[in-house]
Amino acid sequence: MTGGPGGYVPPAGPPLPGTYPPPPGVYPPAFPRVAPPSSVAATTAAILSFAGAVVMLVVAVGFVRSLIVRSIWQTYDMDVMMSTVVAVGVVGMLAAFAASAALTTGGMQMLRRRRVARKLIALGCGLALLWTLSVPVRFVLEDIHIGLDLYGNDYVGVIVVAVLLLVAAAFAVCTMVLALGSSTRRWLDPPVAP
Repeated sequence: MTGGPGGYVPPAGPPLPGTYPPPPGVYPPAFPRVAPPSSVAATTAAILSFAGAVVMLVVAVGFVRSLIVRSIWQTYDMDVMMSTVVAVGVVGMLAAFAASAALTTGGMQMLRRRRVARKLIALGCGLALLWTLSVPVRFVLEDIHIGLDLYGNDYVGVIVVAVLLLVAAAFAVCTMVLALGSSTRRWLDPPVAP
């Protein structure tokens, strides 16, 4: 059986891969193409940092309000124990204000693709975790000192506060993990020219 011009007979079936050189002018890429990094983790971290900043700001303002109301309506004998309660509360309030500022700034910098955003969000999340630790310490110290049964006999309030604090801590940890993840780092790094 004769084939095309020159007596060429095509082989039966498809050619095996790599048996023929590429046509002239078509060369395989020197480096394999890598998909650009996804912005999903970084954008999610930015959105969560904004939400966390709002929560921390509300917490800090609420604590300032409680300090003002408590000082007006209740008088305590400011002994060492009550001073410790107030000091722990003030540390928590300052941590909440600083966390709100760091999370807001970090979220804005993340959306602008600045590398410092990862550190700011991690700092804000660390301060939010410090706040979640200061709340139970403050409640325990206050309950010991004043002798109040703040939550009644069934301790439903204790369980509710504990669950809310665990959710706040999990929220901060998730935001920190997203901000410090390798996909976020790759997205923030400038593209390398070939």
